[in-house]
Amino acid sequence: MSEPQDRITSASRREYERRINAVHDHIAGHLDGRLDLEALAAVACFSPFHFHRIFTALTGETLGACVKRLRLEAAANALTHNPDTSVLGVALACGFSSHAVFSREFRQRFGEPPSAWRRRTRAELRNHGQADRKDGQAAPPAAAHPGFVFPEPEPRSPTMDVTIKDLPRQRVAYLRATGRYGTMEQALWERMCRWAGPRGLLRPGEPTVSICHDSPEVTPPDRCRYDACVPLPAGFEPDGEVNTSVLPGGRYAVLRVDGTVADFGPAWTDIFARWLPGSGWQCDERPCLELCYGEPDPATGRLVFEVCIPVKPL
Repeated sequence: MSEPQDRITSASRREYERRINAVHDHIAGHLDGRLDLEALAAVACFSPFHFHRIFTALTGETLGACVKRLRLEAAANALTHNPDTSVLGVALACGFSSHAVFSREFRQRFGEPPSAWRRRTRAELRNHGQADRKDGQAAPPAAAHPGFVFPEPEPRSPTMDVTIKDLPRQRVAYLRATGRYGTMEQALWERMCRWAGPRGLLRPGEPTVSICHDSPEVTPPDRCRYDACVPLPAGFEPDGEVNTSVLPGGRYAVLRVDGTVADFGPAWTDIFARWLPGSGWQCDERPCLELCYGEPDPATGRLVFEVCIPVKPL
C-alpha cells in the first residue's frame, strides 16, 4: 500500500474510533435518556441505516446489547454503593421502564435478583476491606459513578492528605484501550509518549491524566475502558493517532501521594472507603482522574501522583 493511502486509511480508522468512543461516552452519561438507534447514530454522525452494522463490526457487540450492558453495570454499582436509593429508584435512574423488567434482566445478567445482589455485594465490600487491611493488601478501587458513597465509617489513614480543589476545564489528547486493567496501560502510555514527546507535550511539572471508565467488578474485564491523556496548550491542533476530548474540570477531592505504583490501589481505597463517607461530600457524574507528575525514579520507583474524585455537597 502506498504511503498516501496508508495515511488515508489511518485517518479514517481514527475517525471511526473517535465516533464510537463518543457513542460509548454518550450512553454512559444518558442512561435514563433516549438511547435508540437514531439518537446514537446522530451522536456518531452516521446514517442510522448503516450505523448498527458499523457499531457491531467495530465493537463486537450490537448497539442494543451495549446499551443494556452499560445500564445493568451502572445499576449493579448503584445497588452496592447507594443503599438509600430503592431498587425501583435505581432501575428508573438507569433507564429501565419498570421494576419487573429490571429484575428480569438483572437476574439474567448477574444470576440473582437486585435485592440479593445488594445484600451480598455490600457485605462483601465490608468484609473485603477488613480482610485487605489485615493482610496488607489493597481492595480494588471503586469506579467513577454518579452519587457513589460509602456510608459505613472507616478509620482514616494517618497520612491521608485530601484537599478540595477546583480543577480547570482542560482540553486533552487521548488514546483509549479496551481490555483488562493492569495489562494494557504500559503499552498505551508508550504509544502516547511516542506521540506526545516529539511535540513537546510532556512538560516538566504538568501531569499526565489517566481515566478508568469502568469497574471490573461488574464490567466484563475485556470491555473495561482506559484513557491515557496529555493536556494540550491553547491553540494546539493535534495530528497523528490521537483523539481529543475536554475534561470538564470543577470541584474535586484530591489525594496526593508520594509513593510507588503499588500505592495506587491503596490510595483509591483510602479516598473512597475511608475519606469520603465522613467528608460531607458525594461523587457526581464527572469522571475520576489519576494525575501523574513525571516518571518513577529509576532507583526507588517512587513518583508523585494524585487521585481526584469529582464531588458535590452531600
